[in-house]
Amino acid sequence: MAVLEEPAVSRSRLDRLLSVSVSSRLHLALVLVGKLKVDPQVVLDLRWVQVDLDARLLDVPGGPVGLPGTVAVLFGWHAAQQRLDARRTPRWPAKGRVFVNACGAPFTAEQADAVLAHHCRQAGLPVIPLSGLRHPSWSGA
Repeated sequence: MAVLEEPAVSRSRLDRLLSVSVSSRLHLALVLVGKLKVDPQVVLDLRWVQVDLDARLLDVPGGPVGLPGTVAVLFGWHAAQQRLDARRTPRWPAKGRVFVNACGAPFTAEQADAVLAHHCRQAGLPVIPLSGLRHPSWSGA
């Protein structure tokens, strides 16, 4: 009796990218830009006061953005990791910012693009800027 193999599931470029970036401090930012199509500069400027995990909403220019449950869970994980980083760093400068580096400094667009380029190469994908994740060819849409 022959064993039938299930057809390979085609994953979008974005899904491949997210799978290699899961441990990155910018993983959640990649999800927000790539999956929810939030403007990259808005994401990099995001403050914790704009995040309402109880209501699962982001308060951003242009109106609130709903957060799927999986993204709300990512925010919880991200906040916990940031609290650990802050405890290990004597002078944590970026209180209130969602996306900061290991020393607590906010990510610039150039730094975010460099991190994204690294993950693109890891996944064997073309290198694009953070804003490129909003393009339908990356999400499979």
